[in-house]
Amino acid sequence: MFSTEQQLGAIRRASLKVQATTEQLAQKETTSRLLANVVNECLVNSMILKASTAEEGSLWMCITARPRPSESLAQRGLENNSKIWISLSSVDIELAEGVDVVISHGIIDPEDFLFPVIIESEAGFKTENSPGAVFDIMYPWFGDDHSSSIRSETIRELEDSAANQARWLELAAKTPLPELSSPSIAWEKSMIRGHPTHPMHKTCLAQSPLQDLQPSDFPRIINPGISFVSIPISDVRLAGNFQDTIAPLLSACGVAAAEEGRVIAPCLSMQLPSIAQRFPSAKVVDSNQITAEAQASLRTVSLPSELNFPYHLKFPLACKVTSAVRTITPWTTCVGPELSVLLESVMDKDFWPLKEVASLAGAQENFSDARHLSCLVREDLEIRARAQGEALIVASGLAERDAENKVTNVERVLGLDTVEKKLDWLRGYARKLFEVTIPLLSRYGICLESHGQNILVRLGLSDGALKGFAVRDLGGIRMHLPTLRKCGFELKTALPGSSIITEDIHEVWSKAYHTLIQNHLNQFIHGLSIQGEGGWRVVKEELKGVLAMEQGETARELEMFFFAERVPFKCFMRMQMASVYRNYIYEEVPNMLLR
Repeated sequence: MFSTEQQLGAIRRASLKVQATTEQLAQKETTSRLLANVVNECLVNSMILKASTAEEGSLWMCITARPRPSESLAQRGLENNSKIWISLSSVDIELAEGVDVVISHGIIDPEDFLFPVIIESEAGFKTENSPGAVFDIMYPWFGDDHSSSIRSETIRELEDSAANQARWLELAAKTPLPELSSPSIAWEKSMIRGHPTHPMHKTCLAQSPLQDLQPSDFPRIINPGISFVSIPISDVRLAGNFQDTIAPLLSACGVAAAEEGRVIAPCLSMQLPSIAQRFPSAKVVDSNQITAEAQASLRTVSLPSELNFPYHLKFPLACKVTSAVRTITPWTTCVGPELSVLLESVMDKDFWPLKEVASLAGAQENFSDARHLSCLVREDLEIRARAQGEALIVASGLAERDAENKVTNVERVLGLDTVEKKLDWLRGYARKLFEVTIPLLSRYGICLESHGQNILVRLGLSDGALKGFAVRDLGGIRMHLPTLRKCGFELKTALPGSSIITEDIHEVWSKAYHTLIQNHLNQFIHGLSIQGEGGWRVVKEELKGVLAMEQGETARELEMFFFAERVPFKCFMRMQMASVYRNYIYEEVPNMLLR
């Protein structure tokens, strides 16, 4: 028994007797992500202790500051030596002598935590589930390299994430769960918890000149109005045949053709103040005539079916959503049509790219301004899927649980009611996913951003059988330029400074590991609760099998990278405090594939 075991156990047992409110459940979602990230990114010291009882929650994590060699805690203003305690459902550990435990494999997942969070200080013990308050306690532990504005802004974003999560939980409680036959947009809207591991998983903060978002604005975020603006053609960059592609939409909406020397572009009505500030020559020609449905990213929309427009539209939205202000730069818009053609020529027949057929963006040399008026025209492949008797479902929608956090959608719609069924389904899913993504990495140096929000799953409508996948969001791709050139490809429309192309193959592989393993498959394994039932063994076996089919030295090096003892871990909190988005920060962590 460790010294504080009785106090901690009593506090936790008392909390279990009280029904959690929606606000508290939302705070748990955000705070668990925050704590998992600061532990995994080595921003804090963490120790696991085993209690003497055998009940759930008998493992406790104690989180404290990491003293600098030259400083004591008191010198850093931490005279009270605060500790953060939280119990764990399970974790892959090796018991050492005594009560101290060393984490030996893998990393902490947000779902490993059992609430409440308990703060120990000189004043005693108290519970604290607010993510902003927990971050504020830890902030001095992170060193002196960050400004006070980073502290206040991070607290604001964490609190906004939890507040928005509460609204999503309330909405989900009133919304029917999607079925296999449901339209794709219903599955998009089922993703009520956002990013599975990012602390700002539901953050949505308007940036000037947009007005601050209020709770009453929630409906217009998920069902946004669409406006049309006219702008001199000299003020924009066009890619693909934008004007001809968009013409049927203008006609269906009753919007007159553009005047000579101008082009008409659709946009989110919410974005109009930001457009007006940066594009003084833009004129609104039609406002809020149609209402769209926002997909999971919020800035990509599905249009009303009566318009008969076979595309989705992706727009800038001057709001900080998760980790970044969600505008669209010319780096992304200009290369989309050419990249779409390239990908279609090398991808497996069961892997469909949602091609970006045309685009528009501002012509300013300063992309910080140009990115606020953009439009990507992306294929809507649901019609194609339905014609083949298939549903097209965003992967994270399958991995999402209901509002009460009881069961994932994939368990419910496919009847995965035993561990054996879950493992069998995961095996087939992982094998197919690797079969369509690994050859692109190995042969062409192409990493698709294959996390759960960008991969769409094609399931048979009659039996739920896995038929294949589709992928979207080409702006998140990483491509190794030397390998691409060896294969006879060039990207002529990639602008200087584009993050899509790189000379560093490990940058490509690191992103692949993060999106495929740490995000996509990790979300399914934890959602299905099979992390301790052989889930990672199944993924490892299927990945090894697919890699074994690839020929050449690059494939062997890729295998060594994926199965190294320690692998890169994308550090969301380090990036947040360094105000970094386009350039990633990684920390080496134990490889979850080796569990």
